[in-house]
Amino acid sequence: MSKPAVVITSMPPRTQSYFDWLLTGLGILQEEGRATLRFEDRWWNKALRSHPKVMAAAWRMGDEFVEFVSPMDAVCLTGRVEAGDKVVSFAMDVADAPFNFALGHLEAADLYFKCQCPKSFEPDGYPLNRHLRIPYHPEVFRLKHKIRAGMLGRPLAVGTNLKKNLRVLRQWESAASAKKDVRIFSSFAHDRGVKARTSRDALPSAFNYESENSLIKRWGGQIHHPNLKRERIVEMLRRMNKPDVNARIWKTQNPTVAGPMLDDGEYREMVGRSACVVNVSGLRRSLPFRFMDAFMCGAAVATDSIGTRWPQPWEIGTEVFEIGDLGYELDEEVDWKAVSKRFHEIYEWAAKNGEHYKVVQDLYRKKWAPQVYAKYMVDECLREIASKSSE
Repeated sequence: MSKPAVVITSMPPRTQSYFDWLLTGLGILQEEGRATLRFEDRWWNKALRSHPKVMAAAWRMGDEFVEFVSPMDAVCLTGRVEAGDKVVSFAMDVADAPFNFALGHLEAADLYFKCQCPKSFEPDGYPLNRHLRIPYHPEVFRLKHKIRAGMLGRPLAVGTNLKKNLRVLRQWESAASAKKDVRIFSSFAHDRGVKARTSRDALPSAFNYESENSLIKRWGGQIHHPNLKRERIVEMLRRMNKPDVNARIWKTQNPTVAGPMLDDGEYREMVGRSACVVNVSGLRRSLPFRFMDAFMCGAAVATDSIGTRWPQPWEIGTEVFEIGDLGYELDEEVDWKAVSKRFHEIYEWAAKNGEHYKVVQDLYRKKWAPQVYAKYMVDECLREIASKSSE
């Protein structure tokens, strides 16, 4: 059988950094002779993503210009896999919402890779917290057989240049330090919540049902935003009063948790020196590429209860430590004593596991590296081709 061809038919320039991981993986597969890769999307999209500075210049011209050249509604990369005369189409959805789907793509594509994929599709909706569930569109249940778990790697060189992307990737992979002199590292940009939507605000993108502002407006008294929990987490870590616990928030009104912003190189170095990196679920319980940053550098991730899944399960207690229900839980319903206890346990664990970084990096190479993810997507498409052929 001839090697499969992956054809990219659209890739939104606005969110191009979200696709670096997949494209790098496909580029590696092509170099190794396991697949071919080509682009058939519109010339203006290619021009916009030709260099990171092009989209930066577009943003300086204003939000309306960016919306014109790369609509926010375009949250999916689309393409097809060709094997001989057989073809399967696919979409990769990078929206930060486990309960939103680009329904047109879900309907038309043969396979739909969802980066923030729910752990399960329960009839009463996605659990935002213990009291509130956001309903799925009925079509999600009808077409659930098409949905596969996707995942986010970190942005690399932001583009389709394999050599540049690999250079950034190797910088991260080589940042892992054998001497993990930081047991717990926690760094957040800010601790601001989200304001409720008003009638004066610009309307959200059409696909963006239950946007952050709309969630706060509709359910304000029943949810507590995860960003607001960052302050409590950093306070807790600093109260441990340990020199090898590094916790900060860059932009905050609270001086007791404030710390200087780290540039890309400083952040990468700090992750490489850390045994465990702290995360709190993002918008609508989405997972950030903070996970991949840690795994590349041989660090575990301490995070609140996970509400999404990746193509393979995490090894809890090795790659990931869950610290309890945070996310959108009401602040008064969080078991903060248990969270604090968990951090102390992780701190003690970090002292006893000096070679642990090798285990995490090995798992990264086996499960999460760009070429592994790309092969997973291609293999899923080839399986779909095989199943169609046998019908």
